[in-house]
Amino acid sequence: MTSGKRDRHLIYSNREKVRQRVSSVVMDGERVLWGHESGSITLCIRKKSNGNPHNKFKVFSGFHLGPVTLLSFPKLVSDVVVSGGVDRTIKIWDITTTLSVWTLLGPALPTSLEVTPDHRIIVGCEDGTISVWNDINLGQLAQFHRDNSSSSNYDILKRRLSSEIESKKLIIPPFNESDRHQVKSMIYDTQKCVIIVTYTGSTMIKKYAVESGQCLATYVLGHAHANEITSIKWDISPVNTIGSLESILKFRRTQNKRGNIIDLTLGKTADSDSSTGHALSKATRLLVSGDDFGRICVWNGDHDGITKPIRILDGHAASISALFVDKFKIVSGSDDGWIHVWEPLSGRNILTFSNKIPKNAPINRDDVNMTRVTNIDCSEYQGVVTIGNMIKIWDFSPGKEFTSKSKNKGKPAMNSRDRYKSVIHREVEESIKKIRAERIEEIQNDEAIKKMSLGGLSDEEMLEYALMLSTDHEDSYPSSDPFDSADYIEDSDDELMKAVIASLELEVHDPTVNFE
Repeated sequence: MTSGKRDRHLIYSNREKVRQRVSSVVMDGERVLWGHESGSITLCIRKKSNGNPHNKFKVFSGFHLGPVTLLSFPKLVSDVVVSGGVDRTIKIWDITTTLSVWTLLGPALPTSLEVTPDHRIIVGCEDGTISVWNDINLGQLAQFHRDNSSSSNYDILKRRLSSEIESKKLIIPPFNESDRHQVKSMIYDTQKCVIIVTYTGSTMIKKYAVESGQCLATYVLGHAHANEITSIKWDISPVNTIGSLESILKFRRTQNKRGNIIDLTLGKTADSDSSTGHALSKATRLLVSGDDFGRICVWNGDHDGITKPIRILDGHAASISALFVDKFKIVSGSDDGWIHVWEPLSGRNILTFSNKIPKNAPINRDDVNMTRVTNIDCSEYQGVVTIGNMIKIWDFSPGKEFTSKSKNKGKPAMNSRDRYKSVIHREVEESIKKIRAERIEEIQNDEAIKKMSLGGLSDEEMLEYALMLSTDHEDSYPSSDPFDSADYIEDSDDELMKAVIASLELEVHDPTVNFE
């Protein structure tokens, strides 16, 4: 979770701060690695001096022969990055020298890349094959290039090392030779050296052993055959052992700044617990997958062979676009912006969040990219998601509601008592405003009635006043003759009219008359 105080400076992929077409990007803390459609690679390192952020750029001296589609920061080697491009090559780069120290060639266009902490590079390809380079030490390759690149026998040493690397390469063939699907995503588990693979245009989920290439498990009867897996997550956190209820209740207390805390995890090793006669069991690591129909399947990720889903969760009306899973919850997001929180044990939907877009927001509501949930990351009770071009934070701890950065910026967190006081104060203010509005409306109604009743006359007085007005109206017409005196024309007036007409006729026939 963030404090809300983050610099909002634009980050460019070059020193000149010129917009360029970027084909891939990956972040690792303060480092941003950019892959360009031109085949070049740049690295931006965010640093601060005297509280002011600035960027340090590194431009690598080398290119892919086409757009860069895959990027990776190795977890255990900080001075090396790995990239893949449409030229079917996987390149290893030395950050110190900004040079390409090694190039691996795959059987087809790479579509997925995993650089593992136990010195493996795993590449999924467009034709469904998976290439595994075992026991490839990236740090040693970078050091080898630094020490021998200027040597006269560098080519001989490189060919010898290349033969050794390729001898440890393993190719896992597609699961269906007649109908090949490209590898869409891969999840690697360092504890068991296995990899979970999904394929584009298919609901097939496979688990392979990277040391032998053997297919260990196939996950079936969860998603409909015509659908496609759109998102998958595996809880590959370290496996904990669980004892009996009696042994767990023998909690140990640890001291910290907040006082005594009850720790429900086992404080002893498996050997010490076995002396009490309680057998230990292994926790199930959940594998969660979602398809384009909105269905979510929960599997036992450690089970081998033909594996059926433990739970099927139906609640989304759009394609599943993001997932998160841990020991306590499953969080799912879809293309329509809805987010559901599920309880893994019972499959119950415990929370639902919606993405409310303001009516006057200047966005295209028909664009699914503006409503799609693209990333989900959670702690025990908090969650951070990206929806379209927004970042939202949820707090689903007991007694909490959705909080936004804009509402809580600069405000300290309130305890339960202060929160209740704030709610009561807000309700009182709303009641006062409502009573004030009712009074104003009552006064306006009284004034309207007063105008209609001629200053507050009673019904009888208004009736007498109406009769009086009708009597005055009748008296204003003195004669019952239907013809008015104005309709008659006196004789003198008739003679005057004739004289005027005669003069006009004289002027018309007289040619000497000058009209101006």
